[in-house]
Amino acid sequence: MKAFLGCLMCCVLVISQTFARDPHVAPNGGPAYPGTTANFAGTYAGVLMPTSPGDKHCASNSLGLFSLVVPQSGLASGDFVMFAQGRIFTGTVQAVGDPEKATMNGILDATFDFTVHFDCGTPQCPPDPLIGCAGSTGCDVTVTASATGKFDTDITSSSSISLGVGARLDGSAVLSINQGQVDADTFVPIASCKMQLSLDGFKQSNG
Repeated sequence: MKAFLGCLMCCVLVISQTFARDPHVAPNGGPAYPGTTANFAGTYAGVLMPTSPGDKHCASNSLGLFSLVVPQSGLASGDFVMFAQGRIFTGTVQAVGDPEKATMNGILDATFDFTVHFDCGTPQCPPDPLIGCAGSTGCDVTVTASATGKFDTDITSSSSISLGVGARLDGSAVLSINQGQVDADTFVPIASCKMQLSLDGFKQSNG
């Protein structure tokens, strides 16, 4: 009997250690958090920080901020702001969360509009067919720069299995920056660079 009980205790120990190593299981070895959609919903906020200089060093001096409201059903949505290359891109973030896996995946989309002046006679500012460029001051063309990409994050909590206020976001993002450069003949946007970022955030309030 003692030998049987000893073997049984060994099995229990091995199983408990297995649960403890699972990132989606509570620290006490209990059920996976959050467990329900209700405690997964809420308002989240976070920051995006470059993990390297990025392609063409475009990630230098860059920072992203976002806030996100996760409803009990449907897509999550919020605001996204990115500072990169001396410009402030503003836009939106949309995401979908998986309460069972405690993960969230989303799309980032922000823009910055500015005006470029071209002299008369350039491809962007053709001359008047009758008078040519006489008296022309040129043309102002509105150009839109963009910062678009995606993110993937885990939602974790070290103190609660309910994913209440204080739950953490820990993930990564990939962002493409187009500074609004366009081909002189085709007007097709020319991509500037791509950057890798880390995502760090937290839950501000419950749904």
